[in-house]
Amino acid sequence: MNFALPIEKPAALHVQIEHLLRSQIRMGKLRPGSCLPSTGELARQLDVNPSTVQKVMARLSADGLIVRLPKRGTFVKSQESPMVIGVLVGASLANDASYFQRAIFEHLRLAITEINPRWTCRLYDALTALKKTPDFSHTFTYQHFIDDFQNCPFKGLILISGDVEDEIQKNRMIAGQDLPIVRFHPAWDKSPSDVMMDFYHFGRESIEFIAQKGFKKILYLRTLNDATDPTFDLKGIGDASKALGLPKVEIHPLSCDWLTGNQLEQTAFKETRRILEKNENARPDVLLVSDDIATRGVVRAFVEKNICSRNLSSPSSNPDRTGPGILTMANEGIDLHYALPVTRYEFSPKTLAMKLLEILQRRITGQSLPDLPIRIPGSIRVKNP
Repeated sequence: MNFALPIEKPAALHVQIEHLLRSQIRMGKLRPGSCLPSTGELARQLDVNPSTVQKVMARLSADGLIVRLPKRGTFVKSQESPMVIGVLVGASLANDASYFQRAIFEHLRLAITEINPRWTCRLYDALTALKKTPDFSHTFTYQHFIDDFQNCPFKGLILISGDVEDEIQKNRMIAGQDLPIVRFHPAWDKSPSDVMMDFYHFGRESIEFIAQKGFKKILYLRTLNDATDPTFDLKGIGDASKALGLPKVEIHPLSCDWLTGNQLEQTAFKETRRILEKNENARPDVLLVSDDIATRGVVRAFVEKNICSRNLSSPSSNPDRTGPGILTMANEGIDLHYALPVTRYEFSPKTLAMKLLEILQRRITGQSLPDLPIRIPGSIRVKNP
């Protein structure tokens, strides 16, 4: 096999040669057991000094990619290491508000090894915040990812809620691999995504459920994005309200500048307290909330005002001193204690994880894909304290 090296002036020659050989081994062009040219022959083909090739061989040998046998030659070692699925997450999973992303990752981690025992997944998170730094390519997480990519055989990438693909693809080594990628972004129309949460269904089904219970005046505490954007949840709410002849839903956007779950909860608490301080006749029948951590702040305001939320599953059972009902977007299998009756529209992180893996497997094996993006709806569940 003949080798040619596209010279890249900023990188040292031994680094370029090492990347070339690692890539050939990873892609299977240099198969386990195949014999590499001698140091002198490889130096001649690449037009470099033999000492440069010797340095590269020493590193590849130390990493277990090749074996050097005296008087026999240098051979590509059989690769027993597992194939890696890289999971790149925009949010920091250490953030208390990132439990949905944590749940998706856990389902991915368990499912990947069940699909193929020789597959494993590695996590690289907090990428959205790192992208805002002056030099993303020199951050620890990015360098960790690149080091792993150089030293481990990657099978594919899963991107979760983080628009960093453009930064990743700037690396020539990654861009040249044509690695299968699958993407999940919650719902924003402007972000490319293979799997999405069906926020239109959330908006429409929530309004229909509330109307079925005999309530008409609805206020929406919205954390998703700028409330003036024509995103899917607002369209679902608007379509259902119009079809049912309901008054226009009042939209209260919550500030999106929080960094933690506690800050989001506090923001929702203050906004709900202002709503409850209105005359009873001016209050909404139901508060629709787009985040269950925000709902904890909503409930705190109810408790402070000594007001009980309406039980939406059984309106006739509500006591005299009853405030608005509460319906919140939430995550299946992640139960928060509210202390008051709360109805939940639940998305399943497991279903999302399985769909991401299904699409990735199809891309890895070259199978045909379903129509994309796939929108995953949730379902309504009543949760009593």
